[in-house]
Amino acid sequence: MWEAIAAMVASAALQQINNSVTSSRQNRIAQEAMKRQRDYQRQAEKIALDNANDYQQDTRADNQEKIADELTENYYKPVEAAQTVNALNATTQGNVSQDYQQAKSASDAFQQKTAHELARLLGRQNSAYRLRQNEAIKMAGNANEIARINNFARGRYDVDKYAIEAAGRPDPLLQLGSQILGMYGAASLREATKTGVTDTTGGVTKTAANGFSPGDVLASGRSLSA
Repeated sequence: MWEAIAAMVASAALQQINNSVTSSRQNRIAQEAMKRQRDYQRQAEKIALDNANDYQQDTRADNQEKIADELTENYYKPVEAAQTVNALNATTQGNVSQDYQQAKSASDAFQQKTAHELARLLGRQNSAYRLRQNEAIKMAGNANEIARINNFARGRYDVDKYAIEAAGRPDPLLQLGSQILGMYGAASLREATKTGVTDTTGGVTKTAANGFSPGDVLASGRSLSA
């Protein structure tokens, strides 16, 4: 009789252990999945915030100034190189007066200055267009990056969802062990009710037919008769 009760208690305990382990494992995997999703979200938010900072007035002014300087340099360098070559090729042969040399130097310097000022003007005019172009290119790149992160997040969500569902399934071996112990305990208990019990205090024998129940054993300390 006591073996049957012990088997049933062990069955319930094994089932409880199985449920506890399953729940703990499922919660751990779910927490890890949520952390990954939060990481993906933070990555996308950082990209969006960085892109928004590029549109601050001071930032745009600084970027446009850098672009203007770069364009000025690109426009002026070829002109400067060409004027240098022309100045060398146009050198007057023979003795020339100092006034002529000074006048020619002043003319060359004026041409250089005029070319640089023109390059600077063109650089400033085109810098606004180049700034907007760069912003559009960067915005498109950021949008693609956010879309890529979103695709990764969705794919990972599907994988994590399957893993969470799998983690929620009880251990089949523990579940089988619990079922076996439960069936063994129930069968033993039924067998015990058929053989009867002996009341050690009064010598009265009860069977299932005359009112015996498992509670009699637990309540009064009766033992099984052979």
